[in-house]
This record gives sequence, C-alpha cells and structure tokens, in this order.
Amino acid sequence: MSLLELKNINKNYTLATGLFAVSQLQANININLNLKAGKTLAIVGESGSGKSTLAKQIIGIEKPSSGDVFLNNKKLDFDNSTHRRERFKQIRMIFQNPYESINPQLRIGETLEHTLKINTRLSSLDRIKKIEDTLLLVGLQKSHQFHYAHNFSGGQRQRIAIARAIILEPSIIIADEPLSALDVSVQAQIINLLQSLQEKLGISIIFISHDLNVVEHIADDVMVMYQGRVVEEGKVSQIFDEPLHPYTQKLFASTPAYRHRFQRTIPKAPVIKIKKESGQPHCSYVDFCHIREDKCKISSPEIIQTDQDYRIACFKFE
Repeated sequence: MSLLELKNINKNYTLATGLFAVSQLQANININLNLKAGKTLAIVGESGSGKSTLAKQIIGIEKPSSGDVFLNNKKLDFDNSTHRRERFKQIRMIFQNPYESINPQLRIGETLEHTLKINTRLSSLDRIKKIEDTLLLVGLQKSHQFHYAHNFSGGQRQRIAIARAIILEPSIIIADEPLSALDVSVQAQIINLLQSLQEKLGISIIFISHDLNVVEHIADDVMVMYQGRVVEEGKVSQIFDEPLHPYTQKLFASTPAYRHRFQRTIPKAPVIKIKKESGQPHCSYVDFCHIREDKCKISSPEIIQTDQDYRIACFKFE
C-alpha cells in the first residue's frame, strides 16, 4: 500500500511573452507517483526537468494546476487548513543549501523550538527535551542549541536542517539536492545519516538528485524525468543494470562511472530539429533520440507499466 500517491499531477505557469501576449509553460505533465512506507524513491533528471517543482507540490508550497495528492489514502485539499497542517507535519523538506535555509539571527534551539511551538502542544520543558534528543539523533551535541548558524560548518548546518525536518516525527522527508552544496568528504556522512534515520524512524524519503552514484547507493526505486514528464521508472537494480529509455541511457552514458555497464554501445543520434506544428503533440525527446520513429514527431507516448515495478514512456516498448 502506498504511503504517498500522486495522480495525474500537472503544473502550468503563465509567462508574459510580450506586452499583451502570454504563453503556458508546462513544468509537470501527468505525473503519477507511489511512495511506499520506509522506502527511498530517487527522482533524477537534468536541471529544468521539473523535479523541484514536483517536490513543492508534494509538500504544499505550490498548488497543482490539476491532479490529486493522497497521503495514507486520504486526498489532500490544498485549500483546507486542516489538511495543510497535517501535510506540514507529515511531509518535511531538506533544502539544497544549508547556508540559506537556516535563519542566521536565531540560535539553533530557537529555530527548532519555533517549529515545535507552531505544530505541537508540548510544554516548554518537553520542547527542550525534544530539541536535545533530536540534536543527538543527527550527530550534534545538546549545547549546539545555544549557537548560531555561522558557528557551524556546512555539514553541521545540513545536520541542523535534517533535525528541523525530523523533529515533528514526519512519515516522509523530501531531500532536494541535499549534498550539492557540501564538500565531497562530508557528503558520505550525510548519506549515512539519512539511511540511519530511515532505519531508526521508519521514514520514507524522496531523494532528488543529479548524482547517479549517490542514487544507486541510497535509493530503492528511481524515477527519471525529462522536460516535465516521467520517462522511466523502476527498481534501482533494473534501471542501473539496463536502462531502456533513450534519455536514461544518455544520462548513464554521460556519467563515466557507468559507461562500462552497457553491454552495447548506445549510438549517438544526430540532433535534428524536427519541424513541429504549434500545439502539435510529439515526444519531448524526439530531436535527440537514436530510435525515433515517424509517430514520435506527431504523438507523445504515454507512460505504460510493463510489469509490477517498471514503467516507461516510449513507443518502442508498447
């Protein structure tokens, strides 16, 4: 049974293209997602693929243009204040840059207590106890609650961000590129911390990243996005052993650590800017695909489920 389920999520932005002209940017297109309890789902793709936009809709920062979000089989209403509070407690986020996500004017204890004051009915003494226990849980000291953010290294700040995320005992954590602003020497420590917390607390994790090495190490399932769409999804072992979608193959081919895993050479397709009529549906990857067909130019493939744990959006596999 799914802990979190997204059904046909679409997110459109209206952009001004002239004095009186506007256009629609489709940031997410018909996204379906299932996250199981205690599991880690990685979402990968290049910049602009819609990963972070999707995360903002899951946590409730932005409202989907259409589609539904279910938590524990309960449909969440974006405009319902009770649902918003429940979502805020049950789904927490770790942001990309620990230097920007923590208020520099507050002591760490004040930052954590503010979260508890708003979302719980704990007494002052119980809040202090909860803060101290949470700091210890993420590998910090009780005394760190009296320090300001500038007193900490990048890795320590990310531990504080993780403490703020778990202090309400959520069921889901969304980690949006949580390692990209950290030194390589610190990244492994944060990965190990997330895995340890998942084992101790039973939380589920949505891990957004462009680093395939990290994804293979931390995730159970992988969702690959391109230009707002999910193009391939499956178990880590399946996707990493034999990616089938041409875009996923390109991702692996451009990562030196994985080139040797391919049993065959992925031919490079000449980039051909296919002429498309305005508004005419087409495969978003058609210009770069080495297995493109004529119908790719005039129709967009739906994502289909070929077995219990695998989905792909490509006419070649229908």
